[in-house]
Formats: sequence, structure tokens, C-alpha cells
Amino acid sequence: MKKRVLVTGSSRGIGRAVVLELSSAGFEVVLNYKSNHTKAKEVLEQIQSKGGCASLLPFDVSNRAAARKSIEENAQEFGTFYGAVCNAGITADAAFPALSGEDWDAVIQTNLDGFYNVLHPLVMPMILAKKGGRIVTLSSISALAGNPGQVNYGAAKAGIIGATRALAQELAKRKITANCVAPGLIETDMLAEIPLDEAKKREIKVALSLSDPFCVNRHKDDFKKLLQGYASMVFCNQEEAFSLLDTTVTQEAVEILSQWTETVVLTLGSNGALIKHLGQTFYIDPPQICVEDTTGAGDAFAAGFLYGMTHEFSPLESGRIGAVLAGAVIEQTGPRYQGHAHTLIREKIGIKL
Repeated sequence: MKKRVLVTGSSRGIGRAVVLELSSAGFEVVLNYKSNHTKAKEVLEQIQSKGGCASLLPFDVSNRAAARKSIEENAQEFGTFYGAVCNAGITADAAFPALSGEDWDAVIQTNLDGFYNVLHPLVMPMILAKKGGRIVTLSSISALAGNPGQVNYGAAKAGIIGATRALAQELAKRKITANCVAPGLIETDMLAEIPLDEAKKREIKVALSLSDPFCVNRHKDDFKKLLQGYASMVFCNQEEAFSLLDTTVTQEAVEILSQWTETVVLTLGSNGALIKHLGQTFYIDPPQICVEDTTGAGDAFAAGFLYGMTHEFSPLESGRIGAVLAGAVIEQTGPRYQGHAHTLIREKIGIKL
């Protein structure tokens, strides 16, 4: 029997991409959506046409009673869920003095209350099943760095980070993991009213990560469009850069990318990293480590670099922070550093965060 995973907000955008990926990986996916039945059905049919197992489960994640009823009835009929991806979310942006109470409530109820409304009826059956499980929640860079006009959204997404951390500690001994992903600006339907052109107009910094070589090669033109028109920072490794630019020369790749974005961060595996920021080039020495598992190293480097750059550290210092975090992830099993990052950075390179 396939493991069942519920994905909220899966009729479009990130949720749609998640269910397609989970289905291709062999999971049975349950597609939640609020009202867009046509789009949800299209995703369902796409999965089924490829031999995947999927079903629809419409409910509003902000409606606690409706969410509980739908989830419990579905689990009783088809079996306990192995996991969930809490993706459903909305925005209602406005400068804080102009932010209405209705818009504050709507964003909190969907983005933050939805965490409780969806996961509370799921967790105890997962525990009782004694088969482990996976929970993934979606936050946002707005929760970490802040974004003008998104006080309500930032508050909700910051709450998700705190809630996920606490839940992860509660469930760890049950072999149920809980992780939170905080992406930056992604061109999805939810951003139809805040397109990338508007982000550029509002001088919102957009950082782009080049995913993996296969994805880059498949969507090469789209990546180039984003880099040339909107991104102010790009993260990639050599293989990803070479796939995008049809070159095998590292310096040439850096020069091309730096014509499109103000900051290029190119990781070089065991050889460290190259950073080019506003015409200046910096080389980041690799940390001296014992390799255990490289999963998540690139994301850890990007997280450290972004933290540094958004907290007024220089590109060189930010790169060193990223390198230390990436090295710590590589020395353990799993993509997320288990220790205290601030202490690690201070002890390794003497930078106080």
C-alpha cells in the first residue's frame, strides 16, 4: 500500500508542483483545495494519466470544523495519512497603517490557524499508527527578513516557523519529522496581483537558486528570463551553472551571470565557493571537514549567505558564514544543522551574529 500524503493548496503554484513530485516518487497524494475545482481536477487527471494514485479533498483550511471533518472522514475511509504538506496560503498586502482588521484576520486564519486546523486531526492517528511520518510546512523569507507591506503575512509565517520547531521536538521520538521551508519570491498564481514587475518596481530583492542540473536544462529559457529581468542574486553550483550557460569554464560562467545579477554565489564543492558582488570577486575557502552526507549543503550555504547579507555583513563575511553552515550540514546525516548556528559561527570564524 502506498503512503498517503495530504497537500493543502495543491490546485496551483507550489502545491501543484509538490503533488506532482510526490506522485512521481510513488506516494498516494490527496489534493486539497478551497474552491478551484477545475484546476484541481486538471492536476488530478495529470497524475492519473501517468499512472499515479491521487484523489481530491476540498475544504477551507481556515475553517477548523470543516477541515477536521474532511480529514477525519477521509482517513477513516481510506487509511491514516503518512504525511502532510501545509502549503495553502494567501496574501493581503498593505502598509501597516492602511491594513484592515479583515485583511489581518484573513491572512492569520489561513496561513497560521491553518497549521493547527490541518495538522491537529492528523497527528494523533499518525502517532497511533507507529509507522513514522513526514510533515512539511511552508513559511516565507518574509518571516526571516521582513518585507514592507506584509506585516500580517510576516507574522503568520513567523508563527509557522516557531510552531514547526516545537512540533518537531514533540514528534521526534515517534519517528515523525516536521520541517519548515521558507522560500523567497516565487512566480505563482498567488502572486498574480504582485507580479515580479511589481517586485522590481518596489525594489524587493529577489534571490534565485538554480535547483538541479536536470531542472535547469529543462527550463533553461525560464531561468534565464528570471535572471536577466528580475533576480538580484543567484545561487548555483558548477554543474547547474554549466547546464544553464552551455560552458564548462567556471570563470566564464561567473562573468555571464554577473552581467544579469548584482550578486553571484557559485559553490565549488570541496574547493569552496566564488562570490561576485557588484564587480568584486571573493573566494571562500572550504572548511576542513569529514564528509558524512552532502544533502542540504547548498541550501545551508545560501541560508548563511542570505543571513549575512541581510544583517549588514560584507559579501566575504557572508560567504564565510555560509561555508561554515554548509560544512556543519555535510558532517552530519540529514539536510538541517542540528546544533546552534550562532555558537558554531562564533567558534569557527569568530563572527558574532
